[in-house]
Amino acid sequence: MRNFKAFIYLMRPANIMTSMADIFAGFFVAHTYTITTSHEFDFWIPLLWLLLSTTGLYGGGIIFNDVRDAELDRKERPERLIPSGIITRKQAAIFGLSLFAIGISAAYQVSFLSFYIAVIICFLTFFYNFYAKHFTYLGALIMGLCRSSNLILGASAAGELGNSLEIPLGILSASQLMFVAAITLISKKEVSTSFKASFWPSAILYILSIILTTFAIIHRGLEIMPSLALMVLFSYSIFKPLLKAMKKPHPLVVRQAVKAGILSLILSDAAIVTGFASWEYGVGVLGLIPLSYLFAKYCSVT
Repeated sequence: MRNFKAFIYLMRPANIMTSMADIFAGFFVAHTYTITTSHEFDFWIPLLWLLLSTTGLYGGGIIFNDVRDAELDRKERPERLIPSGIITRKQAAIFGLSLFAIGISAAYQVSFLSFYIAVIICFLTFFYNFYAKHFTYLGALIMGLCRSSNLILGASAAGELGNSLEIPLGILSASQLMFVAAITLISKKEVSTSFKASFWPSAILYILSIILTTFAIIHRGLEIMPSLALMVLFSYSIFKPLLKAMKKPHPLVVRQAVKAGILSLILSDAAIVTGFASWEYGVGVLGLIPLSYLFAKYCSVT
């Protein structure tokens, strides 16, 4: 039982809630004009497969991040599961590969397009963990691509997208890329004291991401005002801890800014779902927030 819990902790379940929110956002954007009239159970099956897929893909990626950093974590974070000896690197690697297999197989149940996107996400994850993460801006770009691809994975449930939805989906994907790249840049400051000026690229990316998401909602959204209200809340939730980190760039304060950024992804996705589907579905996505914070209370996020 202890090992089972350890493997669950290793997956960062709080973070997986945010990847599920991405799937919901992509799914509802792709079904903007059909979601209100399609309530048959069969309609939701692809969504369920993709939620399983993102669990495997994100969980596997997180695990291989820890596998790759095991030696470094022995010095900087010895309390983590692999450095502490609770789980061996071999056990973690096998579990991570199993999760990737589940993620790809689940995506295959939806469509070839979903399968290809899942494979691309796996490739990007390995590229990030074993190469790109050692380069500040390349690592941020690749991590952003992983998460924007996850949004597109959610949209792949619709098969081919109509021209009217390709533009907002592209804008939202770019927004997701910028936002996650910003979080990744902030996370580089977690283990060392940082200068205030080094946070400005992340702040600028935050602003650009908010502008793009807001534009997409206004341009194509259906329920604009509730979405914009959520975007205001989202903006507050990410900038408050970031400004605190800029004033006091201590590793623990920076880690809180990273944690807030990751968990706030659900707010952004809920705003998208509200705008492109309805506030009822948006509230459903918001339901992932208490789950993510519950998991974050017991499991690491960064």
